[in-house]
Amino acid sequence: MSKLELHTSVEETLVCDEIPSLILKKVNIGNNYYWTPIRSIYLSTEIPRDIRNRILELKTKQTIFEVNRVIYRDQQYKSINNAIIENDDEKIKNILRVNEIIGSERLSIVFSFSDFPERRLGRNFEELLDGIHAFSNSEILFVPHVRYSKSAKTAVEYNAKPFCKYIDSAIDVLKEKNTKSIFVPFDIDYPQNTRDDILMHYAKNGYTNIWVDLKGKSFNKNVIRKIRTFWRVANKLFGENAKDIIIYLANIRKIPRKTPGDFKLSPPDFLGSLTYGDFVGAPFKGVMGYTDDQNFWLRKGYPTKEDYERDLLKRESSIFDSSSYYYIHPDRLSFDNRKLERIREAILTIAPSRKHVAEKASYSASGIITLSEINQIKKEIEQEGRILDYVESKEFFKNEGVSLLEELRKPAKIKIERKEKDLFDFI
Repeated sequence: MSKLELHTSVEETLVCDEIPSLILKKVNIGNNYYWTPIRSIYLSTEIPRDIRNRILELKTKQTIFEVNRVIYRDQQYKSINNAIIENDDEKIKNILRVNEIIGSERLSIVFSFSDFPERRLGRNFEELLDGIHAFSNSEILFVPHVRYSKSAKTAVEYNAKPFCKYIDSAIDVLKEKNTKSIFVPFDIDYPQNTRDDILMHYAKNGYTNIWVDLKGKSFNKNVIRKIRTFWRVANKLFGENAKDIIIYLANIRKIPRKTPGDFKLSPPDFLGSLTYGDFVGAPFKGVMGYTDDQNFWLRKGYPTKEDYERDLLKRESSIFDSSSYYYIHPDRLSFDNRKLERIREAILTIAPSRKHVAEKASYSASGIITLSEINQIKKEIEQEGRILDYVESKEFFKNEGVSLLEELRKPAKIKIERKEKDLFDFI
């Protein structure tokens, strides 16, 4: 196997002493420079065209778009096989959830599988990788993940050897005539031996671009514990190359599972932007099961199913509020930015029966807002030399977020070497 050209470099690093997990990096990906952390924005054909158009109107030079998918049903594998065998352009784009307009944007495609894809797709998997490569236009190219679990029906148990063999074979396909930065996957739930062996393989082969699949988990103390362990083990195994590690946190749960009537919801995915992730991807609420209970809304305190569905729609389509750091139901918000306000208004017109569409549209609106807020945080660090005064003023961190902030903070002043006079002027 020939050496992998990552097309990536870390040019400069600034550590926030008050929140040491918040590390600012000047990253070169292809021909583009980013000061991380960066939040990607969800964009796919699942979102109505009028909302997509307004999202595209709000993009900036630092905007990276993302579409994510988990393949776990037999019918999904069958659809991929059929599309590849028929060489049907429209079916392939439908599987990737893109079209020509979306595919021309700075877009990355994050795929996760419930099984090793070669087992289910055979040689068609290589052609699917060609499609992922073609429509990944952000210069970030993700090797699809194989979700790990000892018990979940939507994942598979394995050890490091077959997984590393799969990774190397997928990279061999993706790296051919490639100028994009390849990121390899890592599961948040690996047992210790599997975790260490996979990281050792990545270190040996110089795979310093790693995307961590949180599989719809909230960013809580358990996840913080696992990512802290990941970083410590990676630093030991990668040695001097550890400074080049770039982490993309993917598939974080947007909001916790709570009663639909609650209109202020904690922001698990936004917390990932303050902790350990150089890039933080679009939200993902996990693979949801279905209940046979025909009166389940009664147990949740609702007089009718319609009342429950209405509140559920509002919860699922909640939008991030940068003034409080809570997700808030869209009917309780308003925005000074007219384009963003029109996206919010459009979300409110979506029927409860299409709540998954409203949910995905809210991913995009929230991504735009959180990207702007992350850039504001970086400016606070550069201009004020401290960050706690700013984030502690937010309502979420005054209330239920206090313990999480304590988990992340360190009582010291920020020490930053200002190597450039106007570090973040381009943001």
